[in-house]
Amino acid sequence: MRRAVRVAARRFRVGYYRILYQLLDNELVIVAVAIGHRKDIHES
Repeated sequence: MRRAVRVAARRFRVGYYRILYQLLDNELVIVAVAIGHRKDIHES
């Protein structure tokens, strides 16, 4: 069973996929936390 990604992340959707990401120190550095199908990835 997969665990939900539990981070303070922003998210956006591209088609059927959701990308969770974080901004570092208010800079334009984006770290992709998780990328997956919408049914498999959740933000808590």
